Order: sequence, then structure tokens, then C-alpha cells
Amino acid sequence: MMNKKHILSIAGILVCVLLLDFIFGQGMDYLSSKAKGGDTFNNYYINQCLNDSIVIFGSSRANHHYDTGILEKELKTTAYNAGIDGNGIILAYCFLNNILHHGEKPQVVIYDFFLDFDLHDNDDRQAALKRIRPFYKIPGIKEIINDIDKNEYYKLHSASYRYNSIFLQIASDAISPKQNVINGYKPLNGSITNRFANNEDSGPGPVDSIKVKYLNKFIDICDRENISLIFVTSPSYHKIKDAQLYHRMLKEYTGNRDLIYLDFRNNPTYTGNDSLFVDPAHMNHIGAERFTLSLIDSLKSINTSHPIFN
Repeated sequence: MMNKKHILSIAGILVCVLLLDFIFGQGMDYLSSKAKGGDTFNNYYINQCLNDSIVIFGSSRANHHYDTGILEKELKTTAYNAGIDGNGIILAYCFLNNILHHGEKPQVVIYDFFLDFDLHDNDDRQAALKRIRPFYKIPGIKEIINDIDKNEYYKLHSASYRYNSIFLQIASDAISPKQNVINGYKPLNGSITNRFANNEDSGPGPVDSIKVKYLNKFIDICDRENISLIFVTSPSYHKIKDAQLYHRMLKEYTGNRDLIYLDFRNNPTYTGNDSLFVDPAHMNHIGAERFTLSLIDSLKSINTSHPIFN
């Protein structure tokens, strides 16, 4: 049986551990707020500071295909690219929730719709957690975390857990960021070398009910806040067989809502053009520039009443 001295020693150790964990968390929060660039600045800015008129959401295709500099120059407004590699609608909903929570509201949201990340069940829900762990206290985030993993939320009270996979990135971005990021947009260089790997012809597959839930909640928020929402599927190198598949599935899983949707996947300007892609799924910066200009023309033709596109 432990005596009083042992109990006090254990209590003292626990207090020290909790204090160190708290100090570590405060340090990471401070460094995140002072990041000079890279993923740390990007994540902090989106969740705590973003106040731009146009925001891009989606996966890596969103991140690498929408040139925010061109959007700002051509439309005479501010734009930010909040697309994140390996993520889709779940993280996008988290981001939009947090943007609205800190009191800002974009006028236009462009969502790069891609089946793998926005409807298909690919066992990838956990990907969002890395990005949202530091912001778990923001209202609305607990529900999302519980949908992903009901045991996760309680672990997040430990700063060591929240930052265990990203603290080195945070430290690096606070000193000397290595990534080239332009208002969230990450341009890719080079041209395609393997035309046959991963042809990205995603057909019908198992659908993730959680993704369906947050896709519809994302649309609901935009409707409620009077945000103009445009769904886009940006170009891919390979032509797809079922040209209407993406639009059909988007309508089916959003209750046949009247949504604006632009599909560039079989556009002959991009399909099969080696000079515009780095791999079958991603365009290089030349392709992104050309696509962004073409997208602007399309947006102006279908949104003639919106002040941004006039």
C-alpha cells in the first residue's frame, strides 16, 4: 500500500507532466501564429485569419490547379487557395466552419469536386484530423471529430498529442519555410513522364455516408450565408469514358439540388496535353494558368449578376 509520500511524489510528477504539456502547446500555438510560410502559415491563416473574397476548396487538384494570383488580377479582388493534398469535403467543411466562426465570409466559394475525396469511401477520413487538431476548441469541430473517431476528441486535450506529427514542420516554417506557396496555391513544375500510371478514371464505387453528410452541410452553409458556391472538376490528363458520371453523382447525393457545376475533365484543350501536366491527375503551373483563365471566362458567362464577375 502506498504511503502519503509516494502519493505526493506521483501527484507532483503528474503536475509537472501536465505543466510541460501546457507549455509545449502554448509554444506551438505561438510559433504557428508567427509562421513565415509553408503548411503552418497556410493552416493557421485559413482557420484563424482568412478574409478573402474568393476561396478555393478541395484536394491536391484544387491546391495545384487554381492560380490565386490570376484570380486576383483578373477579377480585381482577393483570393485564397484552401485546397489540401489528400483531403476533400470533410476538411473543407471544417475550414469553412472555422472561417465563418472568426467572423469572415467569402463572397464566392469554388469547390474542386473529385469523387475519390468527396464521395467515395476510401477509408481516408482520418486525413482531416492532422489539420484540425490544433483548432479542436472552435465551435462545430467537436461534432466533426466525433464523426471521424469518437475517441479522438478526448485525446486532443493533450498538446503533445495535437502536435506530435507536425511540431517539426511548425518550427521549420517559423524559421525558414521551404515550400513555394502563393496565397495557398502551390504551383507544380515539370511535364508528365508516366502517362499510364493512375489514370484517375474513377467510376462508381462505395460511397462514404460521412462525406455525403458534410457535402450537404457544406452546401447548406453556403446557402444560409448567401455565399455563391460553384462546383468545378478541373482537368485530368486522361479522357474519362462516362462524361456525365461526376455531375450525375453530385446531383444524386445532394438531393438533385440546383447547383452550378463546371466539368473540364474531357476538355480537349487539356486532355492528353503533355506540356500541361506533371502526372495524370495534376497540372503544372502552365496548365494551372491556362485553366484558371478559362475558368474565369466560364464564371463570367454563368454569373453575370454577381458583382465579382462583372
